[in-house]
Amino acid sequence: MNKHLILSILPCIVLSFAASAQKYTPHEQWPFVYDDFQAAELAMPGGVTARMKAVNIGIPDGRIYFIENDTLKVSTEYARYAKIGEDNYVLANGRLMKVLAQSEHGAVLYDAEINREAMSRADVGYGVKSSVSSTERRDILEGSNGSVLSLRMVQKPLSELKPLKNGGRPLELKEIKYLCIDGGYTVRAIKSEVRQVPWLDKKDLDAFWKEHKVKYSDNQSLAEVAEYIYSQQVSPK
Repeated sequence: MNKHLILSILPCIVLSFAASAQKYTPHEQWPFVYDDFQAAELAMPGGVTARMKAVNIGIPDGRIYFIENDTLKVSTEYARYAKIGEDNYVLANGRLMKVLAQSEHGAVLYDAEINREAMSRADVGYGVKSSVSSTERRDILEGSNGSVLSLRMVQKPLSELKPLKNGGRPLELKEIKYLCIDGGYTVRAIKSEVRQVPWLDKKDLDAFWKEHKVKYSDNQSLAEVAEYIYSQQVSPK
């Protein structure tokens, strides 16, 4: 990704999911990144930019959802970049992911995916789990691209959906960091995965990791890994 392009469209002021969401917990009836819809700036395919008054991101599918005439709708095109409040997003692996840190030719991205294994079970008391079998509970796991939104929420009035936002179970999420470099190559930000990048020399990578004291919790050090991956990239044969 082009750092200068991102910065020109999306000033890089990044907060963690928990901080920006202010302890908000998404539920089955409100599976969105944010507690409410808010103003956003989007960069769409073809270089088209758009400002919208009421936007959110669906957690199951990582897509843009918006309100038009009090009705929930989903964008038919994938936004390449988005700025929602103080949070910046880029499209990676078919989902909008939050930018945590950047280097000249790469970025550290954050994604929250539904833990489908955990959500497929229900707590029946005393710490005992049982499989969930109701169709409504399965919607969030088995819909189009795993999205409950397209099945039960899109085209419904926001005024009808908002009172239900705490309905259903809280979503159990898997929080994942990725490294993305110019050209769109994306890999999970853990050493074992980075070592599988085809053009990297594993010994050189191990030495770099040790020398730079890379830590998963340190987003800037992960950004240095993204830059290293880019610098070692070779043309495909």
